[in-house]
Amino acid sequence: MRKNRGFKFLFVLMMLAIVGWGLFHFRYAIYRRIEPVFKEYRASRIPEGYGIHGIDVSRYQGRIDWDKLGKINKTYPVDFVLIRATMGAIGEDNEFPRNWKAVEQKGLVRGAYHYYNPNVNSTLQAENFILTVDLKKGDLPPVLDIEKVSSIQDVEHLRKGVQNWLDIVEEHYKVEPILYTYASFYNDYFDGYFDDYPLWVANYNKVNRPIKGNDWIFWQHSETGTIDGLKGYVDLDLFEGSRNDLNDLVID
Repeated sequence: MRKNRGFKFLFVLMMLAIVGWGLFHFRYAIYRRIEPVFKEYRASRIPEGYGIHGIDVSRYQGRIDWDKLGKINKTYPVDFVLIRATMGAIGEDNEFPRNWKAVEQKGLVRGAYHYYNPNVNSTLQAENFILTVDLKKGDLPPVLDIEKVSSIQDVEHLRKGVQNWLDIVEEHYKVEPILYTYASFYNDYFDGYFDDYPLWVANYNKVNRPIKGNDWIFWQHSETGTIDGLKGYVDLDLFEGSRNDLNDLVID
């Protein structure tokens, strides 16, 4: 009797494993069918009235197949690409060298940005960017990405550090850098302090303009864009001006 009970127990376990395997693959097959529809549904709207569109990328997009790069949300061609180059005092985005070269080969306008660590010396961060990024004629000015306040210094000293980074980088490249941040962050901490710098502002809300009372040149309007050649979602950006305005902005 014990042998029979053991056999029945093993038989039940085997049947449960088979059923579980079948359910897993059935659900996976269904997911693969609905994933494109789901991604298209989540794909964000693109603000109307703008003619120059682009994306910004980092290692979080994985290995991008630039040869298969398609249209943004299957609608708009990519006119420019902003690429994360460095982070903090010593960090470099491990996909930056490949992305930087590939975008140039695609003939697209490209730009490089530094992710600012508010708790790290600003001079070391500026030197990290300068040592990593070789800007050429036709590239966008260098970009500073600042999204957080410091946990070890007050906002006044944070502003001084940001200004120091901007000054060092401008002195090196001989062009005024672009400042990137969220609309709410700029309004809370930077409004009235960096108004003379070109602004790349992030605002994902359904608004006609990303920020009130301030001039801006780039608008990161979505983090759920889609494009062939790139897995998952990507940040979407647009340029405020015309093609001639974009040509005037790049390094000559």
